[in-house]
Amino acid sequence: MDVSATADQGFSVPASPDAAFALVADVPDSVSHFPGIDGFEAAGPDAWRWTLATLGSGRLQLQTVYTCRYSRDAQARTVRWVAADAPSDNARVEGTWTITPEGTGTRLRLTNTLTIDVPVPRVMRRPAEALVSHENNRLIAEYIDNLKTTLSGGDGRVR
Repeated sequence: MDVSATADQGFSVPASPDAAFALVADVPDSVSHFPGIDGFEAAGPDAWRWTLATLGSGRLQLQTVYTCRYSRDAQARTVRWVAADAPSDNARVEGTWTITPEGTGTRLRLTNTLTIDVPVPRVMRRPAEALVSHENNRLIAEYIDNLKTTLSGGDGRVR
C-alpha cells in the first residue's frame, strides 16, 4: 500500500542567497547534511539514488529507496527534483528548494512529497502512516537544522 508524507518548511539564515543556493544546488553536499543515509550514488546525469536507514521495528520495518532527477535555476534560485522511477525503488520523491533574499540574509523554503510502498496488511495502514509521517518530519527537521548550522558559519554535515 502507498503511504505519503509531505513537508513544507521555511527558515531563515544569515548567509547570502548565493551561498544558500550554492549549497542546496550541490546535491551531494546538500545530502551530506541529511541524517540516516545508508547509501547515496549517482544514477545518471543530474540523477541520484538515495537509500535511507531502515526504520521501525517488528512487523513494521521500512527502508526507503528512491531515485530523483534534479534541475537548477540559478537566476530564480530554485532547485527541483522529480522521481526518476528506477526499477528497485520503493518510493517516489519530488520537491523544490526556493531561495529568496531576506534583509541581510536569506529565506529558504523546502517543499517535499514522499510516497512509499509499504508492504504491510491493510490493518497496519494507520501505524504505517504514523511511522512514515513521524520519521519524514524528524529527518527533514534534522536536515534543516544541519543546513542552518552550515549556513550560519558552522559545519552541519553528518559524519
